[in-house]
Amino acid sequence: MKVLPLSSLVLLTFASLSPLTFDLSPERLTAVRALPPEIAGRFRDLANLQQGSDGGYLAFDRRAHAVHRIDAAWRASAPIVVIGPAQGELLQPSAFDAGGDQFVVSDAPFGVDRIQVFFKDGTAMGAFQPRVRSLPRLTLGSTVMNGAGSLEFTGGTILLSEPDTGWLVTEYAVDGKPLRHFGRLRPTGHEQDTDAHLALNTGVPLAARDGGFWFVFQAGVPMLRKYSRAGDLEFERHIEGAELDPVIAALPQTWPRRRVGADRELPYIQPTVQTAAVAPDGRLWIALTIPFVYVFDANGDKAMVVELYGAGRIRPASLAFSRTGRLIVTPGGYEFEVPAKNRAAPGSTP
Repeated sequence: MKVLPLSSLVLLTFASLSPLTFDLSPERLTAVRALPPEIAGRFRDLANLQQGSDGGYLAFDRRAHAVHRIDAAWRASAPIVVIGPAQGELLQPSAFDAGGDQFVVSDAPFGVDRIQVFFKDGTAMGAFQPRVRSLPRLTLGSTVMNGAGSLEFTGGTILLSEPDTGWLVTEYAVDGKPLRHFGRLRPTGHEQDTDAHLALNTGVPLAARDGGFWFVFQAGVPMLRKYSRAGDLEFERHIEGAELDPVIAALPQTWPRRRVGADRELPYIQPTVQTAAVAPDGRLWIALTIPFVYVFDANGDKAMVVELYGAGRIRPASLAFSRTGRLIVTPGGYEFEVPAKNRAAPGSTP
């Protein structure tokens, strides 16, 4: 009988307990369809583009305070919600999401957060104010990325990132009734600075395909969590890769502060994650603030690294998926065919 040396036994034992992981080289995806110039040129800031249940598309123009409807062929566009402070109009909007025959927009007329629910043709169905939130807000440029700016519409409820409640996620009914909170805040090492601690616990809440939820932290060390339907933590993963290494190495431990109002200053914390979306096959797509998209399978394992190209290299502002599984990206308005299966890491078993 051949006896293996002790060093080999140690390596075999380590390998069986902690499988080696490999960085994935970026895969280039080129758009298969783009909004024609005569339609794309109508938008001042195309912040989100999603396909509705009838095959048409809804385009959220944040800077114009409007939502447009685009036909399935991308040949015609018309506004269905326009600027204004009244219910059924938009003023200072920050986020948009669609589900089924409805869509939801958060705005802030006169500085007060408001969430409105619309039917697919732009008919107003209702509005409510989420809980009065304490600052800070996480922003990227003029975009609010937490609170009402983190909106996810599941088709029946609305998810918001509200760490100032003491929990990562608040789930609201469409009439504005808070249903529950879930997700414990992560330790940040900045618990003594409440504003920084809360900003580092902001993120993107998403409905998973199995009835549970994803949460992707947007600032500080990039991480994701998966929660069950009941809101219990299933697992947590660090978001890592060669593309992110310089970003993580440069993360600050102190931040400049900006004055808000007459007597308060808040830390100015830049996000590391722009947005995220769940594909029909259950994979989680995460757009970084650098021009790469990381794709994770339903178990939280990294499956792909993607670079997106339209007229040039794209840094996505929003991600969504069509009824046929194509990736829809703004700015610009593009569709991409995506690989149907995860790429296997070198040395792994397909």
